[in-house]
Parts: sequence; structure tokens; C-alpha cells
Amino acid sequence: MVDIAVISAIVFYFNIYRRDNKVFITSLYKINRIINEREEKPAKETNKELVKRLLPTIYVGYKNVFLKVALDELLPYQTYNYKIKLEADNSLGYRPLY
Repeated sequence: MVDIAVISAIVFYFNIYRRDNKVFITSLYKINRIINEREEKPAKETNKELVKRLLPTIYVGYKNVFLKVALDELLPYQTYNYKIKLEADNSLGYRPLY
């Protein structure tokens, strides 16, 4: 166990000569890195578990839409040829959109 403390220069000087004390330097980066290594990393959730946990109950019937398997699959290509029939003659002309 390491006790870290901020002390004055005079107290530091006297503590250097005590045999049970160890003097060293470090950085906040190194401390954070050691803490992160020691922390238990949570197991990654699968996409199904994530959807089940986060999806509101009203959308449970649509849960397959949110699964990664469904998102990775593209819809089949289809060509659409719609013809728009106007009910009256076109009197719109060309005008700016704003």
C-alpha cells in the first residue's frame, strides 16, 4: 500500500533519512494508467443484450430493427418508375424556392 501526501520541504528533508520511507517521483499519467490497469473491465455486451436493456417496452415488437445483424444487411436494389399524374394543367412555372 502506498500513502501519498503533500508535505513541506522541511518535513520532506527529515523523512528522507527514515529507513522505512521510500522516496520516489511519478506523474499523474502513470498513476492513472496503473489505476486503469487494476480496475476490473466490464465484459462487453452483445448487441442483443444492449438492445434488450435500452429499448423502451413500447418498441419491443420492433427489436429486430435495432439489431446489428439487420443493420449490416442492405435492402435489395429495386428500381421505381412512378409517374405522377397532375389533376389540372401545370401553372406553377419556374420560381425561386425561397
